[in-house]
Parts: sequence; C-alpha cells; structure tokens
Amino acid sequence: MIRTTNLPKNVSDFPYILEDIPNEMYEMPFFLSERVDYFKTPKQVFDEGYFTKEGLDVSLARFAISFNILVDIFPSTDLEMLNCKPSTKIASF
Repeated sequence: MIRTTNLPKNVSDFPYILEDIPNEMYEMPFFLSERVDYFKTPKQVFDEGYFTKEGLDVSLARFAISFNILVDIFPSTDLEMLNCKPSTKIASF
C-alpha cells in the first residue's frame, strides 16, 4: 500500500512511498557513478517511462523462458542448490 503520512524528508525524489518500507530506506544516499550528469532520481526514471508494465511483462517472460531452460538442462543434483525440482516450471506469461 502507498502511504501519505509520515513521509521521508526526500519524498520528492520518489513517485510513491510504500507503507512497508521505513523512511530510513528512502533517505539513504544515492551512490553516484563516475557520470554524475547521467544520474536520475527514482521519480525522474519513473516519470520518463523507462519502466512500463509492457516492458516488465517482456522481462518477466524472458526470465521465465531462461529459468525453464535451466531447469530442463541441469541434472537434479545441480538444481538442489537452487531449491527446485527438475519438474519445476514457472508459469508462462
């Protein structure tokens, strides 16, 4: 759920604030790479539409395909470290 009270000091850097995430997590400093001019706040990234529902659906589908291939080609002993069974499949999206 999204909260509207007890907001972090830098609330303007985020498109929304989740009630299960403490303010300390939002107020942590951003670690900038060498290209400071390229840095964007989470709100800027959200507003520019880099992450859309359609894009996330495509990424999730690619992950599901990759995971299913791994499950099919590795023997069950290798999959034990992943805590999954050879017959485990992720639902297609």
